Amino acid sequence: MMPTKTLNFSLIIIFLSITSAFGQIPSAETTACNPKMAQALVEQQVAESKSVVERPKRIKILLRSADFLWALDQPAALGYFTEAFKTAREHFAEKGFEQANVKSSGNKGSMISSPLPDLRTEVITAIAKRDAELAKKFTEQLLADYDKAAADRDQRDKMHEQGDLLMFAADNAKTNPDLALYMFRRVMRYPLIMGWFSVLYQTAAKNQVFADSIYADALRNYSNESPQMLLYLSAYPFGNDRTYGQTSMRFSTNVPVGFVPNANLQQTFLDTFFNRIGTFAANVDEITLAQDKNASGGAVSVVTALRELEPLIIERFPDMLQKFSVARSQANALLTADMQKEIALRDKQATVSALTFDERLKQFEEADVKGTLTDSMLGQMIFPGRITKEEEFKKFESWLLRIQDEKLRADVTSYFWFLRCQLAIKEARYTEAEKMAAKVPELDHRSLLLFDIAKKQLDSINDQGSAFDTLNGVSKLTRSAPNSVAKARVLLSLVQLYDRLNHTVALDELGEAIRVINQLDDPDLFDNYITRQIVGKDFASMASLPLPGGNLEGLFTDMGKKDFEMSLASARALNDKYFRTIAVISIAKNCLQVKPSAIPKKAK
Repeated sequence: MMPTKTLNFSLIIIFLSITSAFGQIPSAETTACNPKMAQALVEQQVAESKSVVERPKRIKILLRSADFLWALDQPAALGYFTEAFKTAREHFAEKGFEQANVKSSGNKGSMISSPLPDLRTEVITAIAKRDAELAKKFTEQLLADYDKAAADRDQRDKMHEQGDLLMFAADNAKTNPDLALYMFRRVMRYPLIMGWFSVLYQTAAKNQVFADSIYADALRNYSNESPQMLLYLSAYPFGNDRTYGQTSMRFSTNVPVGFVPNANLQQTFLDTFFNRIGTFAANVDEITLAQDKNASGGAVSVVTALRELEPLIIERFPDMLQKFSVARSQANALLTADMQKEIALRDKQATVSALTFDERLKQFEEADVKGTLTDSMLGQMIFPGRITKEEEFKKFESWLLRIQDEKLRADVTSYFWFLRCQLAIKEARYTEAEKMAAKVPELDHRSLLLFDIAKKQLDSINDQGSAFDTLNGVSKLTRSAPNSVAKARVLLSLVQLYDRLNHTVALDELGEAIRVINQLDDPDLFDNYITRQIVGKDFASMASLPLPGGNLEGLFTDMGKKDFEMSLASARALNDKYFRTIAVISIAKNCLQVKPSAIPKKAK
């Protein structure tokens, strides 16, 4: 029974004032929420959690405990950090890089193989926020392990640590540029990898001057890489979201808002690229080695990159035209007949990709008459950017029935209504959006759409009653569904949205979430996104979409700020010691926000 959810909005406002006055005391005003009590809580919970032996869980507990204790007992915190890294190395030595099978949404949701994070770099990332020198020390140990095992690892795994360390460096570019510089230069001792392409932009989003200097260092460092590999550094100086050459068909990234292309770096890249084409084309041994590694197709990327660069050179760097012409002749000489066919096919694919909606529709009509219409042609219409207007959705709707494969038709139809509903929400057509959401059969995807509607309503002071009704609808829908990880995640999101309207209702929803969690077998509650995979005969599409609010940890952090005692009671209701420990630490850390002089020092 949930009588509070049947109140009209005027009564809700009254109820809010009552609960604010008598039921909810901010943590900062609760006498029990103080550093000494918080430390006792955490130490007790950590002691109880020693029976949690699964390494990934144990590491998370150690890291959260160390971070919490840093200001209170630094030696103990360092001990936890050191134990966490030791445990992570042991885990990697036994398991290596791990993959998890994640069930995607969709008709009879398929399994998606997803890489699990490297626990060693997760530990280093956590330590770096507290002790940069210790993070460097553990990085050197990680790379020493990497060097010992490099010869026995496959090509995919050889790049893994470097990619993680590049991401780590980018994350620290603003807060700790010295540490970031150390990490970037440490990775530069290894061969150039694709990770540089996107991580430079991620660094520029925090500090472009710093990112530009790192790019210049990287270009000098990698000037002797093959011309094909140098293309990983081709996008950044020009501010492109794709690399030049054939790789632009595979890789793209987000360019930060306000990014300013650097003309000096552009010229430096072009000089380096042209020079390297010349030395590569003149070196028979390098060409032979590339052929032996079945990598001679890199000439396709280089030739197509030069073709894409030509208009830019004519416009901005006319003094480099002769050098460009020589490099183009040298690259063209490397092409075989098969490579020329590959370039022609790429051109054809690029032409198809550039078709407008109306041109694609006309293509469907012609293929339907000829009997050559395929499920893949229709299924690929849900790729991003191919349907962008309500009238286009209306025109394409009838074509969904032409998809012959039953599962594919169900998957494409569901995602069609999901995308159409998103557009309606964006255009504030909420009544239509709710009807469209009802045509999305998957609980988590439909809930995500309704959450989007509720968030829009919450942001409007005149429409918060409608938001409450929308959230009630999601709650009713979710509670009636069978217990699952998706159900638990939706309920946790509901808690945080309800809390913007009524804390008591949010606590009731939290109780329901905990009831569901306690009945699940080892659920993953630290990711707060949903995935969908659609697979056709010769195409595949996958999307990851975030749920609103934080995960289990973020939820208890936020709830603990507002209501220490009730949040702590809820955390203690979690049966799983791992979840309970993380939740208690998340709540307790809010009690450390006091003046340094008030923090008790541990006796030596």
